[in-house]
Amino acid sequence: MKISGLQTHFIKCLVLALVALTFMLGMTSASYAKDKQRRDIRFYKANKILQTDRIRFTRKKGAKLGCHNFVKKARVFKIVQFGYAACHIYSKTDCAPDSIVEIAREKDEITSATLLEGYGWYPYSDNKRGVKLKSWSCSSEAPATSSFVGTEIESRKAAEERVKKAAEEEAMKKAKEKYEKDAEERAKNKAKRRAERDAKHQIEKELEEPQDI
Repeated sequence: MKISGLQTHFIKCLVLALVALTFMLGMTSASYAKDKQRRDIRFYKANKILQTDRIRFTRKKGAKLGCHNFVKKARVFKIVQFGYAACHIYSKTDCAPDSIVEIAREKDEITSATLLEGYGWYPYSDNKRGVKLKSWSCSSEAPATSSFVGTEIESRKAAEERVKKAAEEEAMKKAKEKYEKDAEERAKNKAKRRAERDAKHQIEKELEEPQDI
């Protein structure tokens, strides 16, 4: 059977369309697989001797954008995230803005409200085993520069205030201890002088008394 020029042209167009469609589907699938594989946030708890273990019930939600509530309140010691532009953690459910919890890198007193990629973050808490959290949120878009910088400045100021307050409290504690130590020493010296004076008076009294012959 003889194929006309029009049919040949149609077959070529169909083949090219199939090749293009296959290529697009392959790129989309690869991009989706890569995105799904590389995006995650992991939460860790710590026991009494600060040995860490990953919190299991956040695995499925960890790879999804947006706000998520913990299944139950969790005391989080450490957080690691990768694949997101920014994440935040909260002490209340539904990512309530007024409950955002500040975090810091290891051995860094400067805190931040934003978890960036590639660091081990530690929620700021007076409890050495971490802080109790109820929700978290992650975004694929970086926070606005002005907002982020403002948050960083506020965090630094808060950290500086905490350091200053801690230094003042430590100085007051040392001053109190010194005062109490000096007061104790003064009381001991006073008691010693009184005992010496009483002993001296007793000797003088005995010398003044007439002796029987």
